[in-house]
Amino acid sequence: MTNYIPRYAKKNDRFHALEASLVRLLRAGAADDDIERAADEVREQKIRALRARKAKFPPKESSAAELAALDEGIAAWQQVELSALLEIYRRHAAHDA
Repeated sequence: MTNYIPRYAKKNDRFHALEASLVRLLRAGAADDDIERAADEVREQKIRALRARKAKFPPKESSAAELAALDEGIAAWQQVELSALLEIYRRHAAHDA
């Protein structure tokens, strides 16, 4: 029996918390440095969450499509520009306000 059972949902929960924090910063009109730092944390946490989801799939042929899709998602989040990410969240913050 193992002593540690990973809880991959924790990465996704952390992503949603950071995302909400970024939206709050945008609504509050925080300093640009704080907003950029928060956006970078959101991006990095999303990559971690996707990698955690990828770890749940066994490396076999039947899960190749899911693994490829997750790899594409990870690559897309790694390449997204910070300014583009901020624009998306600014629209989100303005829409929900």
